[in-house]
Amino acid sequence: MTNRNMKINKLFLGLAVVFAGCLAACNTDVEGEYYSPKTENVAFEVEKTSVLLPKTETSGIVPIRVIRSNTAGAYTAHYTAVASNEGIFSDDCNGTVNFADGEGFATINVKADNLEKEVPYKYTMTLSPADTLTVDTVSTHKFKQIVITVQREGDWILIGTGKFYDTWLWAGDKPGECEVYYNEKNPNQYRIVQPFEAALFFNFGEDYDDYDACISDNMDGNQTNLTFTLLKPGDKFADVTITRNDLIYYEGVNTGYFHSTYGEDIMMYHPADFSRYSKESDWVHNCVVEWQENGLPGRVQFAPYFFLDGVGGGWNNTQVDGVEYFDFPGFEMKDYTLEMEYTGIFTDPEGVVSAVANLTLGADATNTVAVIVPADADAGAVADAIVAGDLEGMPVENGYAAVPIPEDMNGKLQMVVVVIDGGVAKAVDSVFFEYYGGGYSPWTSLGTGYWVDDIVVPMFTEAGQPYAYQVEIEENTETPGLYRVLKAYAPVAAAFEESGGEEDIEVNAEDPQGVYILDQPIGLDFSYGPMSIETQGGYLVSQIGFQAVKEQAPETLGKVENGVINFPVLEGKTSSGAMIQYQVWLNMGGNSYFGGRNKSFQIVLPGAPSQVMKKAKSLAKASEFESRMFKNAFKADKNAKASSFNRIAKQKVRSFATLRK
Repeated sequence: MTNRNMKINKLFLGLAVVFAGCLAACNTDVEGEYYSPKTENVAFEVEKTSVLLPKTETSGIVPIRVIRSNTAGAYTAHYTAVASNEGIFSDDCNGTVNFADGEGFATINVKADNLEKEVPYKYTMTLSPADTLTVDTVSTHKFKQIVITVQREGDWILIGTGKFYDTWLWAGDKPGECEVYYNEKNPNQYRIVQPFEAALFFNFGEDYDDYDACISDNMDGNQTNLTFTLLKPGDKFADVTITRNDLIYYEGVNTGYFHSTYGEDIMMYHPADFSRYSKESDWVHNCVVEWQENGLPGRVQFAPYFFLDGVGGGWNNTQVDGVEYFDFPGFEMKDYTLEMEYTGIFTDPEGVVSAVANLTLGADATNTVAVIVPADADAGAVADAIVAGDLEGMPVENGYAAVPIPEDMNGKLQMVVVVIDGGVAKAVDSVFFEYYGGGYSPWTSLGTGYWVDDIVVPMFTEAGQPYAYQVEIEENTETPGLYRVLKAYAPVAAAFEESGGEEDIEVNAEDPQGVYILDQPIGLDFSYGPMSIETQGGYLVSQIGFQAVKEQAPETLGKVENGVINFPVLEGKTSSGAMIQYQVWLNMGGNSYFGGRNKSFQIVLPGAPSQVMKKAKSLAKASEFESRMFKNAFKADKNAKASSFNRIAKQKVRSFATLRK
C-alpha cells in the first residue's frame, strides 16, 4: 500500500447518448515527428469512463479527451486499442491523434455498435511510450491508459447513484457511492451494484495507486450485487403472511471478503434464510427506515447474518439496527438524534417527584415526549401507544427534562422518550432507575469489595490480562443473597478514557451453590455496540428457570465460597473446532464472545475474611493493566482497542446456525 493520493474520475453519462464531432483532425503520421526526442507529455484526462445506454439504443458514441502539456507546435500522438468483443468498437482516429499548434487537448470519438442488453463491453486505449516519456508535468493527470465500459440497460432501469454505509466489515465512516436500479418487470425489486466494493474503496482507496489495486488487495473478485425486494402486506413469504409495509428481503450476497482464517468468503444473508428466524417479528430490522415523497425508499436498512457457508457459523447482526444501510439518490436523512442520560430524582417545592435526565436532540426532533413506566415495559410498545393516543406523554425539549413519577409507581422504573414526526415514532430511547416513595429502598450497602474483570479488559488489550479494582456492593433486604455491584465498569471506562460504565450489575446468589448473572448492560460501547454480560447459568435460567438449571445443568452455576463469588470454568467450541475455556459471555453488536478466558473472573464480597481481602487488594495493586496505565506505557485509544478486539473477535465465532435451503 502506498501513501500517494489519487483521484478516480468516473464519468456516468446516465441515459443520455453523447454524439460529438472530433475536435482535432485525424490523419496520417508526419514522417519523423513521432520519433523525435521532443517530450510532449501526452495523457488521457481520465482513467476510466462508464456509459449506460437506454435499452432502446443499440449504439452510442463516447468522446475521450487526450491532453498534452507542451502546446508549442503541431504534434501527432499514437495509441493502440483493444476491444473485449469483436465488431463492437471503432474510433475515428485509427491509432493517431493530431494536436494543432497551441492546442492542449484533442478528442477521440469511440463508437460502440450492436450492443446486447445488460452486457458490459470494454475498450482499452493505451498511449505509445514515446509520447509519454515524462508525465510529471501534466497537471494532476497521468493516465497512459483508459478503460471505457459501455452497456445497455435491460430489465434493470437506472435510478441513479446512492450511498451505501457499512459499519461492520470495513467499519468506515465514509459511504460508498454505488448505482441503484429498479426492475421494470417488478418495480418493488431493487439492485445495488457491488456495495461492499464501493464501501471499501471510498474508505481506503486513496491509499492505493489505483482502484483495481485497492479492490484486488482486499477482495477476491467474488463480490456480488445486493438485490432486495419490498414485501407488501398480504404477501406470502416463507410461509408467513406479511402484515407490515416496510419489510424487505434480499438474496444472499457475497461480500467478496475472503476470511483467511476459515478459508471462506463472508456471505450476507437475511434472517429468513435461517430456520431459527421464522417469524415476521424476526425480520423487522431489515426494513425501509424512511420513504421519499416520490414513493421510492429513502433509507433502507440491512441487518444481516454474516455467514461462512463451509463453517456453519458467523456474526449474527439480524436483530441490530444500523449495521448496513443505503440512501437512495437525492435522499437526505433527517436528524432525529436522541441521546439521554439519567441524572437522578428531583422533588419540587410543591412535593412533585420527577425523574430527571439530560437530553440531546437532533435538529429535526421537534416533537418529543417522555413518560415514566415500569422497567419491564417494552419501550417500543410504549412508543406505539403514545403515537396511537392511548398513552399521554409529556412534551420535552433539548437539554434538561424532568418527568413526574406517577404516585402509584415504585421500584424499578424507566423513562421512555419518543421523537414523533408525521404520526410515526422516529426515535425511541429509555433509561432505567429505581424510586421508592418515602425514601424506602430495599438495597443496603455492605461496603467495599473487589471486582476482578476478566471480560472487557482482556478483550480490548494486547496483554489480555485481568484487571482488579474496588467496587461498592449492596444486598437486597427483601431478597437476601441478591447482590448489586454499583457502577461495576466505571473504573474500566476511566482506564480507557471513555465515558460510561455507570450501570449497576445484579448478581443472584439467593442459593449460595447456584449463583448466576442474567444478561445485563454494563454501560460501555467501544464502537462495536453496547456491551452486556451474562453467565451461562444466567442464560439458561432465562430460558428454563432456576430450578430446572439446578437439576439439569448445575455445573453452569457459580458458588459463594469464603466470601468470594466464583464462577465455573466451562468449555465452548469455536467454528474452527477449537475448544475454548471461559466463564462468562460478553455480548455486543448482536454477537457473543468468550469472557473469563484467564479463568480469573470473580467477585470478592465486603466482609470476606481478612486474608481474602488482603489477597484481593494485592491483586488490584499488581494488576498489569492498571500499572501500565499509571506508567503511561499503554495508550488506551480506539485503535489499540480495535487491534486487540479484531485479533480475538475475527477468529472466534460463537454462534452456529443452519441455512434454510
